[in-house]
Parts: sequence; C-alpha cells; structure tokens
Amino acid sequence: MSFITIEYYIFLIFIVGAIYTIRKKYNWLVLTIASYVFYASIHLEYAIVMLASTIVAYFTAIMMSKVKKGRVFFFLIGILTDLSLLFFFKYLGFFLENVNFLFGTEIDTGYSIAKNIILPIGISFYTFQSLSYTIDVYRKQREPEKHFGYYALYISFFPQLVAGPIERSQYLIPQLKKKVKPNLDRFIQGGKLILWGLFKKIVIADTIGTYVNHVFISPDGHNSAEITLAVYAFAFQVYFDFSGYSNIAIGSAKMFGIDLSMNFNSPLTSKTLSELWKKWHITLMGFFNTYIFHPLVKSQRIFHKWGAGAILVVFFISGLWHGASWNFVIFGLVNGLAIVIERRTKFAKKIQQRVKKKQLGLAFKLLLIFYSVSVLSFSSIWFKTKLLMKLLILFQKLELSISKVHE
Repeated sequence: MSFITIEYYIFLIFIVGAIYTIRKKYNWLVLTIASYVFYASIHLEYAIVMLASTIVAYFTAIMMSKVKKGRVFFFLIGILTDLSLLFFFKYLGFFLENVNFLFGTEIDTGYSIAKNIILPIGISFYTFQSLSYTIDVYRKQREPEKHFGYYALYISFFPQLVAGPIERSQYLIPQLKKKVKPNLDRFIQGGKLILWGLFKKIVIADTIGTYVNHVFISPDGHNSAEITLAVYAFAFQVYFDFSGYSNIAIGSAKMFGIDLSMNFNSPLTSKTLSELWKKWHITLMGFFNTYIFHPLVKSQRIFHKWGAGAILVVFFISGLWHGASWNFVIFGLVNGLAIVIERRTKFAKKIQQRVKKKQLGLAFKLLLIFYSVSVLSFSSIWFKTKLLMKLLILFQKLELSISKVHE
C-alpha cells in the first residue's frame, strides 16, 4: 500500500473515522492494528521482523530500569538486536560482496541467499527510532515505556513508518497517549499537506525524473549541457520526491491529532553546505548529531578540536544509511569533506559570519546558493549511477563542459 495509491487514502479515511467514533481509550489499539495491517499489506514478513525488534527493545528497556549491575548487558542485547536485523536485511549482501573481492573467495550459498533477501521497507527508519529509545533509556534520559501497546505504536505508526520522519520517543509517545477529539481544522490542514505532498511527488518529482532517467540511462547519447542539466535536476527530483512523502506523512498524522517533526526546511535555498544539511532530512541528521557526532567529539581527542573526523564518520554512516553500496558512501564522504573544508577555511568562516549577520547582497546570496546546490548535485552523481562506465562517460562530458566555459 503506497502513499500514491487510492487504496491508501481509502484506508486512511477509514482509520480516521474509526478513531473518531470508538471509545478514546482504544485509540492506541486501532492505530497499532492499522499500522501492522498497513505494513503487512506490503509484505507479511516485514511485520514479523518489526514485531520481533519491538518485543526485544521493549523488554530490554524494562530490564535496564529494574537491574543495576546488568544494565550494560540488556543495553547491548537491545542495540545488537536492532543492528543485527538491519545488517542482515540491508547490508549482508554488500558485506559478502566485499569479502569476496578482498580475499578472492566465492561464498556461493551465503552470497546467493543474501542477494535474494527482501529488504523490509522502512527498516532504516524504525530501527533508528528503536535505537534512539534504547540509548535514551540507558542514559536515563527517559523512563522505559511500561505500556507495550504504546511502544509498539511508536515503532509502527503507519504515516511515518516507511518514509519518516524519524521521531524521538519523548516527542511522539506522549502524543499517542492523548485522547483525540474530532477536529475539522486539523483534518483540513492534514488534507492540504497531503495534496501538496502528492503534487510535489507526482507532478514535480516524477516529471523531472522522466528527463533525468532518460539522460542517465544513456549519457553517451547526450551533450554536456544536457548532462549538466540532468545532474542539477536530479537533486531537485530527490528533494521534491522525499519532501513530498514527508508532507504526506505529516498530513496523515495530523488527521489523528498528531504533529510529526518537520523533515525539510527549504534546504535548496541554503547559502552553505553546512546549512543545507541542517535543513535536509532534519530528523536523520538530528539522530546522527545526538547519537554519533557529539559522543565522538566528547570522547576522543582525535575528534575533539574541530570535529573533522566526527563529521566524516557521520557522513560515511549517512551514505551507508541511504544504500548498501560504495557509491552511497562516496556521496556521503564528498559532502562531509566539503563541510570540513567550509569549517576550516578562513574565507568560508567569513562567509558564514556574514550569513549569520545577514550582510550579503542578493547577487552574492544567489552565488552561495548555487555553490551549495552544485556540491549536492555533483556528489549525487554517485547516488544515481552505480555503473563505472556510465560514471566515466558522465564525468568526461562534464569535464568537456567545464573546459568550454574556461575557454
């Protein structure tokens, strides 16, 4: 069941109607059942994997609050269960592929199985929610959720299950416990967000995607100007596609009286790459900042002074999060390296200071926006194209285009 099918909206309206008509104390039950029906409609096995992850995380968090000496043990069980499921379903094939390449082995049976594993949709999203919950309980930043149903709903809540935002338990679970009353204004607001999301996805992103796919499928049949346009267009396609899905998720949740976090804040108008990544997939980058970047900077001298190492680690993991391929890793590291350069260069620091003080002319603002979009766009070539030959053709054409500009 996809956000862009009529079945989803029939399902959504039916569940909204059920929530507003049944007794309020059963809202969590209706939403949890609906979420599992929604997920199982995509693939039944997906729901079983999610339930297994939910059960382990729930009970390990409870045990962490009850014992003193064994807290680390239960913490590790919770964390390793989530990471193991994510690794098995998303990264096992990639791992075995690299083992074969490095050692010249042929892991036939395991590799064949790994290549045929069906990746559960949204596993990266709900795994990160589960990880954040387990870490927060371990750090004693929140008490474990005693009601299994509310925790299961936090992990499975269907509007944000397959495309985010990635929510923190402290923010979402209290909202799930609220008694929802019929509210026409929220229904209208949610409907507007859904329509805007559908417009962004179907009209803008898919239209751009038609041109982008045409160029990237056969780059040798296009000139440098067409390829350059396609490279920039792809960044806009990804933005409108992903932010469109986020709008639909936020709009759907709003109909239940639940406010999900903003996930995009006009990132393609950013004047630095650092600013762009603070406004792009906000909840994911917030997760990385809280659970990876800051702990690295605080705990190790090598990451301490200006965070370059920590930034590169974050963007390395960010690349892998987007996909199990070295192409995605390169995409992440290029952006991470560009941000490190921004933070270390005196000229870049002066620009950032002027940006904060709003001391930039219109022409200079547009130039900086062009710079940040350009870095994102050209690094996204690795995101879009996996075949080496196509990459070489693309870069040759782009090099020709740049040389003509200099002439």
